Amino acid sequence: MTGPQREPTVLRIEDVAERTGLPLNTLRHWRYLTSAGTPTGPRSYRLGRRVVYDLADVEAWLTAQRAATGNGSAGAGRGTMRPTLLGMGDLAERIGVPLNTLRYWRYLTSVGTPTGPCSYRLGRRVVYDLADVEAWLTAQRAATRQRLGPGGS
Repeated sequence: MTGPQREPTVLRIEDVAERTGLPLNTLRHWRYLTSAGTPTGPRSYRLGRRVVYDLADVEAWLTAQRAATGNGSAGAGRGTMRPTLLGMGDLAERIGVPLNTLRYWRYLTSVGTPTGPCSYRLGRRVVYDLADVEAWLTAQRAATRQRLGPGGS
């Protein structure tokens, strides 16, 4: 008899790469830098011959990345991490705006005018949490309805 599937608490390096959208070689390089004395990336350790990460450590590292970027996330601190990170190209395609518009919104947010969904950096890559994008889209819909009035669409 099997119960409900639980999310694993120990992730392989390949799982972390898939969940974060980071290249596998970036995670490997960060492991090398950490072993050389420069802590970079989520904490990892060896389990036999395999490199593994604790889910809690990966989530804590993602939360720290959000905080360090200055774009606090409504999704930060959720109980479980899901593969819901979108790159800039993915988001641009998903919501139908040009990539340069997303870049401009990030610039406006960096100078103190919050515009667009929350984003943060994972290494060199800019990512968006899908929950933050959905919350931002909901807020945009509400603001448009309020501006147009009860009969507007």
